[in-house]
Amino acid sequence: MWVGLLLIVALTVLSIVGAFLGTERAKELFNSPALVFFWVAFTILLTGGMLIFIRLRQNAGLLLIHSGCVLVLVGGMWGSQAGHQLLREYFGSAKVPHGYMAIFEGQSENRIMTIEQINMMFRDLKKQRRIGPDAQSYLEKLPFHVRLHDFRIEYYENNGKLLVYAQKKPIGQIKALEGEEFDMGPELPRIRILRTFRNFRINIEDGKRQVSDDIGKGENPALEVEISRPNGKTEKKYIFERFPDFNVLGDGQLQMRYVLMPKDYFSDLEVEDGQAGTLKTIEVNKPLHYGGYYFYQSDYDHKSGQYTILSVRSDTGLIIVFAGYFLLCAGIFWHFWFRNIIKGRLI
Repeated sequence: MWVGLLLIVALTVLSIVGAFLGTERAKELFNSPALVFFWVAFTILLTGGMLIFIRLRQNAGLLLIHSGCVLVLVGGMWGSQAGHQLLREYFGSAKVPHGYMAIFEGQSENRIMTIEQINMMFRDLKKQRRIGPDAQSYLEKLPFHVRLHDFRIEYYENNGKLLVYAQKKPIGQIKALEGEEFDMGPELPRIRILRTFRNFRINIEDGKRQVSDDIGKGENPALEVEISRPNGKTEKKYIFERFPDFNVLGDGQLQMRYVLMPKDYFSDLEVEDGQAGTLKTIEVNKPLHYGGYYFYQSDYDHKSGQYTILSVRSDTGLIIVFAGYFLLCAGIFWHFWFRNIIKGRLI
């Protein structure tokens, strides 16, 4: 019993330390050989306690609490990095505990990569290198493909800002609302916002450029600004929330950046496995579950919104963990409330 209490104190300390280490360092710590020994010893100790102490077996609440703790530990070890390695070596499982997928709009993907491999792939694309799907390094290939039909961002309304820079140094900002002005001084231009766009589009009609705010599918936030120079000349400029390379004036001395606060991110996904496709729109904390994996919205193309990055997590051991938490909560409620309520009614 005293050893069990010491291990619980150690677990509390490890949880606090892990919270300050960050995700990657905490993962390395909790999967280290010393901690693997700790998890196994803790599980054996709790299981042994239920077998040795008769009072635990006779008290429904305590039995549920200890059983729940054992299931949480077993499920956590089963779904850990070391657990997946054991499944791969002894049972031939091809699942990986965690990785990422980068999918362009209109394309499908089945490779799970590390974030470093994805960054390398994008660097190769920028250098216009043609990398075949089998030549690119990856962690594992799924037996099905995931297609991205559309990626879009939902923004908070009326919270945008126009940031102004002179020779790459910030000099001020204004609210991104029609009619707002910013006077930078006698030797610098005056900026006035003429129009805001949720989905900026340019159409060519009869050889003339027509600018519109397309209310259809898609997001391309932009501002139409009027720039009045000290010499009396004025010009119009379109400032995009994406495509920052277009937001520099001709002389290169003045730069502007349109910033919006994202409210949510959406990816319209379809699972392609040779059967009827599974369609689902995922967003933050609302993943797609298929083929033993959860697909979470993780990141996206911040410049042009042409691709999404999904965080892919194995569901191995997750049901056992959920069952453990259910038993743990049921045992706590029984031990501290339900049994007292029942006793009170019987009295």
